[in-house]
Amino acid sequence: MQKIKMWLLFEVQASDKELTLKAMNKHLHNLMNEKGVKVEEVKIEDKVDEVDAPPNIQEKGIKNLYSCFGEAVIEVNGLGEAVRIITNYAPSSIEVLSPERYELELKDMQELLINISDFVHKMFSQGMGGIVIRM
Repeated sequence: MQKIKMWLLFEVQASDKELTLKAMNKHLHNLMNEKGVKVEEVKIEDKVDEVDAPPNIQEKGIKNLYSCFGEAVIEVNGLGEAVRIITNYAPSSIEVLSPERYELELKDMQELLINISDFVHKMFSQGMGGIVIRM
C-alpha cells in the first residue's frame, strides 16, 4: 500500500480565548495519538484572533469568536486512511505532499467508497440533514 504524506491546516473557533487554544491542543494531540498516523511535524499558532461570528451564531447573541490555527504534516498508509483522517479531523485545508502519482486497486476503491458512505450516514443520523431525492 502506498504511503500518502499530507500537510493539514486546522482552525478552531470558540467564544472563549483560552478554550480556543485548549481545543486546538487537544485536537492535534488526538491526531498525534491516532493509530496508523505518522506525525512528522505539528505547529500551533500562539496568536489567537478575535473574529466576527457567523450570522447563525450572531443570532444567538454572540457577536465575536476567537480563532487560532494549527498545522500538521502526517503520513498514512493509503487513500482509505487519508480519507478517514480527513473526515474525522476536518482540516480547513489539505495539501498532498506525496506521492506524485497514486494507483488504486478496485478492492481499495470499494473500501474507500464504503467508508465515505458510512461517514455520510453517521452525519445524517446525528441530525446533520438528509439526502434530498428528486422525483
